[in-house]
Amino acid sequence: MKLKDIVAIGGKPGLYKIVVNTKSNMIVESLIDKKRIPVFPNQRISALDMVSIYTTDGDIPLKDAFKMVYEKKKDKIHLPSKIDKQVLFTTMDELLPGWDKQRVYPNDIKKFITWYNILFDAGFDFINEENEDQQQTPLSNESNP
Repeated sequence: MKLKDIVAIGGKPGLYKIVVNTKSNMIVESLIDKKRIPVFPNQRISALDMVSIYTTDGDIPLKDAFKMVYEKKKDKIHLPSKIDKQVLFTTMDELLPGWDKQRVYPNDIKKFITWYNILFDAGFDFINEENEDQQQTPLSNESNP
């Protein structure tokens, strides 16, 4: 499972793995309960490989942030369901030093931690998740008759 195959859908909780992608819709499978649902073009879809986190040194891809957290924790991140802003900020300081406190909001932190935990439970390989460079087939110099 690669991060490029994982999406978040606006208005729906959790994360989804793309099963089939066609011109008219997409079939996705929940990473939580494995149920499959159709997703249509008018729904807000965010591919996790396109998401980044603001830091004081610039943006870092979500895959790199998840990898940093996994290397520190090697486990899920346990937070109480009701948590105040200061505890979230302290937790984020521990998980991802250098995150931009001006542009990352408490709801973003909750979402980041929730997504990390969902991926962890799904057996996601945070260490070996790499950017797959798009391999292009070289153009042939031969001309068609």
